Amino acid sequence: MERTPHTELAEFLEQTGARLGIQRDWAKFLDSYPPLLGTTCPQPVPGADLLPDDTDAESHARMMPAGALCTVTSLVGVPAVSVPTGFADDMPQASSSSA
Repeated sequence: MERTPHTELAEFLEQTGARLGIQRDWAKFLDSYPPLLGTTCPQPVPGADLLPDDTDAESHARMMPAGALCTVTSLVGVPAVSVPTGFADDMPQASSSSA
C-alpha cells in the first residue's frame, strides 16, 4: 500500500484511458507480429538466498524490470505463457510468449 497510494477518481479515469490506449497499441502490434517471443526475465535472477526482502522498496524496485514482459502482457490482457528452457549455473531459465 505504501508503494501504491490511494488514487482519486480523476487520476483513476486517466490511468484507465492510458491502459486502454496501451491495449489498443498492443493489439495492433500483435496483428503485425504474432506471436511475440521474449525472455521471461531479461537479467540474471539471483539465487533464492539473494532475493529481495518483499518489504524493502529499493529491492523490489530493482527486481521489477526483470519481469517487464510478464507485467506488460498482464496489463494489456493478452494470453502469455512462460516455458522452461533448461538450467544455467543451476538456476532455471525460461522464455515467454504472448499472442
